[in-house]
Amino acid sequence: MTKTLAVTTKAPAGSQTTTVGLARLQRADLPKRSCNYTPVVRTIVIAGGAGFIGSHIADLLAARDVQAIVIDDLSTGLRASLPAGVPLHVLDITDRSGLLALVETLPPVDGIIHCAAQASVVTSTKDPARDLAVNVAGTINVLDLATALGCPLVFASTGGAMYGDDAVRPTPESATIDPGAPYGASKAAAEIYVRLWARTSGLPHAIC
Repeated sequence: MTKTLAVTTKAPAGSQTTTVGLARLQRADLPKRSCNYTPVVRTIVIAGGAGFIGSHIADLLAARDVQAIVIDDLSTGLRASLPAGVPLHVLDITDRSGLLALVETLPPVDGIIHCAAQASVVTSTKDPARDLAVNVAGTINVLDLATALGCPLVFASTGGAMYGDDAVRPTPESATIDPGAPYGASKAAAEIYVRLWARTSGLPHAIC
């Protein structure tokens, strides 16, 4: 059934009402305009994107037509975990110059999700210097990358490691930070650096 629209036109002898099909009015009487719209593809960099959490984020972004670009040294992550077509830069986040060199090659970036970490409590105890280098200095390097790109950053922190074994369960974020291993200490320090970076750079951040 075609809807109709009453159109009143003025004539010398008076007024008359003309009824036309609305569909015909829309198709024939309205001006035609060519469309040169190009869909905007958002781009997110995932540091540590080949790991367990990072690769799942890459999957989610791919499902939502968001371009993910992964930075990972593949020390624990797997290339095979990434969705097809996701670019991978094999790079350690402790390599500051390597990270900042990406600024020249990356497309415009809408945000960085920072999942890269030395995540083993045992390793942090055996080699606290390496734990510090990755989780603190490496995080500062990723923050410098975000500054150079002018984009927000989401930092994937830890669970209860920074609060220690004696913290109440479930542990509120307001609990006293009292880590029982270097890993918890380094992640707590990284959180502080992220907050400081956000204040000084004026760029948005989130810690989760």
